[in-house]
Amino acid sequence: MSAAATRSRAVWPVAFGTAVGQEHLTDGRTIGDIDGVVNIATSVFRHDYPRTAVDLSLLMFPEFNRWGRVRANANVRLRRELFRDFITTITAWDSFDSQPQVEGVSHNDVGVSLSIGWVF
Repeated sequence: MSAAATRSRAVWPVAFGTAVGQEHLTDGRTIGDIDGVVNIATSVFRHDYPRTAVDLSLLMFPEFNRWGRVRANANVRLRRELFRDFITTITAWDSFDSQPQVEGVSHNDVGVSLSIGWVF
């Protein structure tokens, strides 16, 4: 096997833009949003055995019509081939809102998942 076949690879996509949307709140209100969008991500991976990938992403929405409010989603994923074509993935995420629009709602929604699978 050549040295090039075992090298890790990485990508760093970055995106900027704007978004317009509506939030349908649990208290029945609907709020219009005008947001900036910033997406920063990276992925480091190996395609040879054992296939491995680490993905990180951060998606941020600073609001233009409510200054000071920022919403963000962060994700981390580790995928690893345990043996030929049998993979496991662990994913962790955090959704953050600096100024939740409903009283008493948490600023963060955090989670972790574990999955196993067969690639064919």
